[in-house]
Parts: sequence; structure tokens; C-alpha cells
Amino acid sequence: MSRTYIISHAEDVDGISSAAIALAANPGATFKLVDYNTFIRSLSKVPSDTTSLIICDLGASSVFQELIMKLRDLKKQMSITYIDHHPLNPDQIALLKHIGVKVIHDPVESASVLTYFTLEPAGAPCYYLPIYGAVTDYMDSGPKASYLIDRVHRHFALLESTLLSSAVAQGRTMRYRKYMVRELARGKYPHEIKSVVRNATATLRKDIKLSRYVEQHARITGNIASVNMPRGNNIPAGAKMTLGRPGVIVGIAYEQKRRGNTAMSLRGVSSCPVHLGDFIGEVARRVGGRGGGHRLAAGAKIPVKAVQTVITELSLKLK
Repeated sequence: MSRTYIISHAEDVDGISSAAIALAANPGATFKLVDYNTFIRSLSKVPSDTTSLIICDLGASSVFQELIMKLRDLKKQMSITYIDHHPLNPDQIALLKHIGVKVIHDPVESASVLTYFTLEPAGAPCYYLPIYGAVTDYMDSGPKASYLIDRVHRHFALLESTLLSSAVAQGRTMRYRKYMVRELARGKYPHEIKSVVRNATATLRKDIKLSRYVEQHARITGNIASVNMPRGNNIPAGAKMTLGRPGVIVGIAYEQKRRGNTAMSLRGVSSCPVHLGDFIGEVARRVGGRGGGHRLAAGAKIPVKAVQTVITELSLKLK
């Protein structure tokens, strides 16, 4: 009997939409949502009776050797499909394929768009799922995403995408996010899912307060605006809000977590000459953390004492 197990990114709409697409295409499958810190550990807990493993929206360049070791062992028991849009170099892709992993990778499309075109779930609501991920990941200009968006009511798609993104920001518990995955996979639109509109409205209210906080507390270092966030707020939104300052190319927001760690988000304008994902990935590894992402949107978890190192080194690169 075929048993499918899905592992997808928990922390944004692209990962949640990818999980919903994979679940819609594989009714009865089991799924798990993880973050970058728990991804590798989750591979040790894949059920032994799994026959097909699908991994979505989980960049692993910073832990690539660990990933290869885990997948090489799992491939002895099951087929593996790895769908992602985070940076992977040709050698890494070749090694994944060499151990028998089916790799779907394209850095210009969102993971949910790639998942949709790979698995092709049926039904009109499923058609919108990759659009939610593409819009909220700022990747709606890719060829495949553009093809999808050209064939829907654009305002409806943008509104549903924004509702879902705002609800995810407010509904931080894994239980709630798994509930959203199941409801989306069943064919519900975001506004039809219990608590989505309420949670999205709560996020909007918090974001208004956050914008005022950022305006008062953002600090300028060269072409960078950075802000130390109060706990419980949307860190990526805070980073984006800092970009309104004159001359700012990169916005950084960070929040101190427990055990001396800091969650950090970086956002850049289109003219930013530095690949933020590559930059923060290299620095995070050097200071004992983990990070990565895309050219203009990236994140990391690093020691508190390394925050200034990130700001200083990036400021030098932007000169």
C-alpha cells in the first residue's frame, strides 16, 4: 500500500500552500510542518512505512551534507521528491539526483508554484493555492506564476493571498497552521476558513502599531535601517517597514529569543547589489547560527552578540 509523507515549511504562506497542494494531490497522506531549525531532525522521524516522501520549500544549503546523509538512508525505503526555490548550486543538485532524489528546483518561482506544476491537483480552489504562495513571496513575476495569475480574477487572488498571509502571521501555533493546510487542501478559500478573517484583521491592527514603532526606533547605518523588535510581532514586516527611509537599501528587523538567540529578517530593494540569502547564510554559519533565503528576502537565527556583526559586514558590502 502506498503511503505518502509530506514535509513543508511552516513559517510562511508559500510553505503552507505547498503542503496544501501536496495534500490535495495525495488524499490520505500525512504531513508535517517544520522550520529550518527542525527540518533535518524531522527527517529522522519519517514513518518507516512511507513509500513516497515529498519535501517542499525547505532550503538546506547551510546543512547540505546533513541533508544528503539523511536522504541517502531514506531513499533505500522510499521515493523522494524535493521541491524548492532557495539557492542550490549545480553540484548540490547533481548530488541529490545522484542519490536518487527527484529534484524540482527553480529560483525564479515560488515553491508552491513548483509544487502545483509537479503534482497537478485537480479542482478550481487548488488553482489559487500556488498564487497565494507566489504573491506573498514576491515571486509572482516568474513565467509559471504569471501564467496562473493571468487566468484568474486578480483582485480576488490578491485579497485572498493577503488574508492568508496576515492570518499566518497572527496564528503562530503549529496546530492552527496545520488546520489551515487541511482546510485549503479540502478546497476552501482563505476567507472561508474559520478565524482567518479575524486573525488577519488582528494582524493589520498590530502592523499599524508596529509601523509607528519602527518609525520611532529604526537606526540607520550607512544604507541599512535596522530595528530591534518588541516580542510577538511580525519580524519580516518590520524589516520591510524600515525600507521607507531615504537612501535605505536593506532593512533588518530582529527579535531576541530565549537562550541567547536572535531571529532576524532582511529585506532589500530591487537595486540591492548583495544577495541577502547568500550573505546571511555565510555569516550565520560563521557565528554559530543558521540562515539563508533569496536575493532580496532572507532570514536567520543567530546569537544575540552577532547582530552587530551582521549589520557592520553588510554595511561594508553595500558601500
